[in-house]
Amino acid sequence: GGGIVLIVAGYLWSKSLIARASREAALEEAIDAHLVAGALVTGASIPRALSAVGAAGGRGELVDAGTLLRLGAPWEEAWPVPGLISRAIEPAWFDGANPVPLLSGAARSVVMRSDRLAREAAQRLSVRLVVPLGLCYLPAFVLLGVVPVVLSLGGGLL
Repeated sequence: GGGIVLIVAGYLWSKSLIARASREAALEEAIDAHLVAGALVTGASIPRALSAVGAAGGRGELVDAGTLLRLGAPWEEAWPVPGLISRAIEPAWFDGANPVPLLSGAARSVVMRSDRLAREAAQRLSVRLVVPLGLCYLPAFVLLGVVPVVLSLGGGLL
C-alpha cells in the first residue's frame, strides 16, 4: 500500500512540476504578426490585413483595430491596449515605414525570447524532477519490487 501511495504522490508531484514549467509565454502574437506581415506582402492595407488575420484567428482586438483604423479613428483609440503588432506597425502607420520587416523582427524577437525561456524552464525542470524521483519513485520501487523478492527468497530459505 505504501508503495502505491508513493507512486501516486510522485506522479502528481512530477505532473505539477511539468505543468508549472509549461506555463511560459504563448506565441500567439508572434504568429499573428507573421500572418499580418504575409497579408501586407500580398498588397493588403494595414487595416485590411489586421481585420483579415483577426477574423481568421478569432482575435477580436485585431478585427476591431482594423475596422477602427479603416473608419479613420485615431491610433490610440484603435489600440486601447498596445501589443506586439501595434508597437511594430506604429512607425509604418505614422511615418510610412515598411511594416513587413518591423513585424517580422518583432515576431522573431518574441520567438527567440520564448525559446530561451523554454530552455531555461526545461533546465530547471530537469533538476527539480530529481526530488520526486528520490523521495517517491525509488522508495516505491524498493517497496514494490525489491522487498517482495527478498521476502520470497528469504521465505524459501527458512
